[in-house]
Amino acid sequence: MADYPGSVFSPATISNGATIDASHQNEPNDEITAIQDALVNGNIAHDVTPSSSAERSLGEPTKRWSSIYVDAIQSTGNSTLGNVTVGNLTVTNLQVNGGSSGVVVTTKDHARISNSADIPISSGKSALNFNNVRWESNSSMFSTASSVVTIQSSGVYLLQGQMKFASTGSQIAAEILLNSTTIIARVSNVHNASGGANVNSTRMALNVETSYKLEVGNTVSLRADAGLTTNTIRALSNYSPEFTITQLT
Repeated sequence: MADYPGSVFSPATISNGATIDASHQNEPNDEITAIQDALVNGNIAHDVTPSSSAERSLGEPTKRWSSIYVDAIQSTGNSTLGNVTVGNLTVTNLQVNGGSSGVVVTTKDHARISNSADIPISSGKSALNFNNVRWESNSSMFSTASSVVTIQSSGVYLLQGQMKFASTGSQIAAEILLNSTTIIARVSNVHNASGGANVNSTRMALNVETSYKLEVGNTVSLRADAGLTTNTIRALSNYSPEFTITQLT
């Protein structure tokens, strides 16, 4: 019994007047039967490949296949889908257009980092190091015990920093830096000579935030300014010191 061919058959040349031996007379029929069986009953044992890349079609716009069952799909062109039911889906960039309005679903980078211990600050300005990741969408954004977050996806970001000083000193401030040098946000509290700045402890807690367009490879960091005296950034559960980075677009 013949089997469905795994390669192109190359028969020997048959000369005029040759006689087919009785034991081989049914072989053509057997080959046809094997091919039909594979096509009809699903026993194809080799790849089906078009003659060249991006050529040939499976079905037509008016003659579609009912269902396709595959383990994986890799597409390099545009794909038009109707109703799709998905189990687990990981999306990098997906654009879905429907009717007169469109829906764009894209992953957005985000992270929030903190420090679990008080941070002594000498007089002047000091970038804050962080030792804890509350969450991050990309593990390349932050390395533990670092002061910078590295941007992995270009876009507009919301940057938020929180810190509480142990005392007000002469002047305290919180800053957000771009690439460790450029101040892109700052908030400060000037010491009141009459003592007013020390009356309310909330004056020692500073929140600084801004939105800024960042590019891949940019870094952002949170810096404390202790003014003319030494100070300490207090480690307080969930709000000091904390640095949150959220991609908006």
